[in-house]
Amino acid sequence: MADQFASGGLGLNAADVTRRRAVQMIEMGEFDTAIALATDALKARPRDAQMLWVIGEALTGLGRLTDAAIKLRQALGVHPEHDNALCSLAEIHRMQGDPEKALELITRARAFSTSTRPYTLGASILADMGQYEQAAALLEPKIKVDNPDTRIVVAYADLCIALKQPEIGIDLLEAALTRGELHTGVRSGALMILGRLLDRVGRYDDAFNAYKRANDMRSTNEEQRADAIFEGWSKDAIAAAPRTRVKTDRSVLVVGMPRSGTTLTESVIAAHPDAAGVGESQLLMTMRRATTAAELTQASVDSMAKRYTDMLAREGSKTATRVVDKMPDNYQNLGLAACALPQTRVVWCQRDPRDVCLSCYFQNFGTRHAYTCDLELTAQRYLLHTQLMEHWKSTGSHPPTSPCTSSATRSSSPTWTARSAPCSGSWACPTTSAASPRTRRRARSPPPAATRSASRSTRPPRPAGNATRSTSGPWSRSSKQAGPSDMQGTNPNAMAQQALQAFQRGDYPRAESLCRQLLKIAKNDPGILNMLGTCLTRQGKLGEAREHLRASLKRNPRSEQAWCDLAFNLRLDDKPDEAFDAIDRVLRTDPTNGQALHLKAMLCNDLGKPDEGLAFIEPVATAPGAPPATVIAYAMLSRTPEHQARGVELLEALLANPGTPPGVKRSALYQLGALRDRLKDHDAAFEAIAKASAFVPQGAVTPAQPTIDAWNAETLARIPQAELDASCVVLVVGMPRSGTTLTEQIIAAHPRADGVGERADLGHLARAHPVDALDQASVNEVGTTYVNALRARAGDEPERIVDKMPGNAMHLALASRALPGARAVWCRRDPRDIVLSCHFQDFGDVHRYTSDLELCAQSVVEHTRLMRYWQQALDLPIHEMVYENLVDDPEGQTRALCAFLGLDYDPACLEFHSAGRFVRTLSHAQVRRPIYKSSSARWKAYETQLAPAIEILSAAGLIEN
Repeated sequence: MADQFASGGLGLNAADVTRRRAVQMIEMGEFDTAIALATDALKARPRDAQMLWVIGEALTGLGRLTDAAIKLRQALGVHPEHDNALCSLAEIHRMQGDPEKALELITRARAFSTSTRPYTLGASILADMGQYEQAAALLEPKIKVDNPDTRIVVAYADLCIALKQPEIGIDLLEAALTRGELHTGVRSGALMILGRLLDRVGRYDDAFNAYKRANDMRSTNEEQRADAIFEGWSKDAIAAAPRTRVKTDRSVLVVGMPRSGTTLTESVIAAHPDAAGVGESQLLMTMRRATTAAELTQASVDSMAKRYTDMLAREGSKTATRVVDKMPDNYQNLGLAACALPQTRVVWCQRDPRDVCLSCYFQNFGTRHAYTCDLELTAQRYLLHTQLMEHWKSTGSHPPTSPCTSSATRSSSPTWTARSAPCSGSWACPTTSAASPRTRRRARSPPPAATRSASRSTRPPRPAGNATRSTSGPWSRSSKQAGPSDMQGTNPNAMAQQALQAFQRGDYPRAESLCRQLLKIAKNDPGILNMLGTCLTRQGKLGEAREHLRASLKRNPRSEQAWCDLAFNLRLDDKPDEAFDAIDRVLRTDPTNGQALHLKAMLCNDLGKPDEGLAFIEPVATAPGAPPATVIAYAMLSRTPEHQARGVELLEALLANPGTPPGVKRSALYQLGALRDRLKDHDAAFEAIAKASAFVPQGAVTPAQPTIDAWNAETLARIPQAELDASCVVLVVGMPRSGTTLTEQIIAAHPRADGVGERADLGHLARAHPVDALDQASVNEVGTTYVNALRARAGDEPERIVDKMPGNAMHLALASRALPGARAVWCRRDPRDIVLSCHFQDFGDVHRYTSDLELCAQSVVEHTRLMRYWQQALDLPIHEMVYENLVDDPEGQTRALCAFLGLDYDPACLEFHSAGRFVRTLSHAQVRRPIYKSSSARWKAYETQLAPAIEILSAAGLIEN
């Protein structure tokens, strides 16, 4: 769907769409994703110069300059006149300190290029060398034409400060900004340069207004929270983690807020004969995303240390005594540095926070540091940064070396100082600075050594009158303007970009809001309609979502992605027949469409026909170059040992492919763990799940106490019960993987009952009606709305209707007031089996805590605490359904359940597996069989790995030692 949206309905072919998507990923700083997309495209067209160039650009962004240069030269070998590849290669030579070679490549590009990049880049390189007049001469022919390209104007205006002609630059930019519609990024960049020029001539109010207009076009970030870092890298967690045995004393990390002096500090250090620099390396950032201190092993820290030291040697120097990595954002990664780089030195650059905030606000960071477009968010980020740095300092020393790590100094953590770092030898590193030389940033995340402040720190001095101008304390000139700034997002191009970015990071409410605004401008655009429909689907608003999805298809009926999105929506809404019809529309046109095949296979599984799904997907999944989705579906549907063994082979081949995207790797690893488990290869199964969990953003445990406090005895006494009969309602709740689906199927198989699956209605109503605002009218509204929604989903007016949303455990107090006569069934199971089963499941964007065994155990503890409170505080009848008791005595437990529900026992309840009901939860396979015991005490095969979780559960009294 995102590809269709990105293409803007222009009829681009698949290669163009992939290239655009990859370039977009580069602009967003998602370099690994861009590489994966382009690598996958190269399988079909190995000599595609565009894709080779994309990989080169992405590798540059990751700081892998040598590898990037190889790819760019390969692109030029295929297409010698590829101007973008020439310019990108020139950028690398510029970063590596070879401007002459860079200019040679730029000259080649200008010979046949019709774009502006060879001219703007060439002028920038000449400016780096202090050759401002030559840079201006290169641009002047392009400036003198009618309506010159705005990029040329911006580049020339930027030179006007060094040329001592700021008024000329101001006139050029103001004229350019009055011309027609400009791309948002170009307009924003022009306004940034205009602000700089106005600042230079003392027009501070006008300068601030220019900067504000530029920042208002950028997409802001929410305030970043450091809670996860504090929790994952606590003092105790760092102390307990292993230290690498690899020698890491060459590395120096220069960290701080952007515009705090990191570039100047790096330049000071790198100027020493025994030192070198690698610029801003992304490597430590990439490694920290995948782990927390508790997940570190001796092997992992050794691997990380080797990767990092190899990078220093490759991109910096093999012989220098110290090599500097000046990525400012590494302040977030110093916990990992204490373990994987224990001998490294850390320099923390500080500056007056008012100057930092203002200088960040006045800087064009492209898509990086998006918080800097809002002064308040920048200030909040400064506070967060300071809190983290103080946290790292407070961690102190570590325990003594253990015998197995004697080659590393286990007690050595990064050496801290706010003013200097204790460096071996005769040199030292001051970190307090005024502003580094004024900078111009590229529109994407700068790679190592690519920051303009880094390149200009080595250039000849500016002409007299500019070189000595002080930049310390500029906040004082603009303090009166430094109030809140709201991003208006009135530019359609900017809004479209923001919507796509929000969708890709999973912020569906934000993407929905932007899409609705865009539809007021671009009415009936199929791409926007489809994105809006998909956002609504992901939020559970299935009916409204379908209206937009069908509207999109009405305007673009050939969109395979839109048909798949509609099928996915219909599957979630328990409409398998309509979903099959939508999928068949795709497969008639493209019989090998991986997404459609995967959806069809899952629908077959939902209906209890896994063999049928496997039969049609097997020829595609086992063929060379099979779509990853079909391989994963094949593995999921495998039931026999032969199919499972074949599924393992296919998944391992998919995982071995370096071009496999991270999201696909995550799904493949979860399926590999499931297959290994079924084949009784328990160690390999757990290893696969551990690798899969590394791709899941860490979640948080929802504590019980806030809910208990909100629904205390006084509140429960104050809120009246609704004036209606809700005796049809049966709420089946529990932890995920506790038997909720099985319980629902048993009840729904009764002739006088029905089930509606997992409904989000009660949760939505709870959020729309806060507890403090509940009164008679609101509880009546909640109850009526909810009961009507359940009855609309159920058939033939059953006496009992089951909603088996496990998360409704949070809302039982509301149910006790809004649903008089309702009943709740609490599904329980050995908590060790719950933790293990949850950990082995890919829950997508929900239940993220399940990727961590200890967090999962804590969730069980909090859930149990809440349910025990409900049992003693509510007048809502709650029946405990214990999984182990059910499998030991199915009939006895089912009779007791029917009695609780006010139903006569019916043997049909134990024939639920023959009912052929549509089941799309993760337990769909289990409820297609009679009740069995093999899932009981499954945890015993993984007792060693579960030890940390078992300790938490035992301490809470949930299991016996």
